[in-house]
Amino acid sequence: MDKLFNYFWLLSLFTNFLNSAIFWGRAQSRIRQNPELRSGYIRLIRGFIVIMSIPWIIMGIGLETGQTDSLAAYFNPRSGNQAVLAWWISLWAVMGFYLYWIWYRNGAEKLVKHPGLLRGNPNDATVIRLGSTIAIILGFVIHLVLFQVPIKFGN
Repeated sequence: MDKLFNYFWLLSLFTNFLNSAIFWGRAQSRIRQNPELRSGYIRLIRGFIVIMSIPWIIMGIGLETGQTDSLAAYFNPRSGNQAVLAWWISLWAVMGFYLYWIWYRNGAEKLVKHPGLLRGNPNDATVIRLGSTIAIILGFVIHLVLFQVPIKFGN
């Protein structure tokens, strides 16, 4: 059974492609209403597939080449294992890229213009920016806990 968990990375890749198909399906009614949105949906969905697949491909390389022996290794980032660290760095890079895209590359506006990619279809770029920032901060705090980095407040 433990070996089965070592293919979690494949399940994650499959989930990315499944989500992309769902996004594409949701977009069809919008594209029929406004065919000019088609290329934007295609770019957004392709970007999602590429960016969100990077960590899982890195995890797969680590597991399939024997650099890590199990999925559990990825929950122990303090081990110093280079494959595990590469995976964590890729997660942080994805989160950083996402925030940069949302805030500085008009990503929030693109998501408002192309509804169906975010749950609830928020129609306010500020709501998307703030929600995304809060989610990333919470994710980062969870990562700090996994790394067991002491968080100090004040002196």
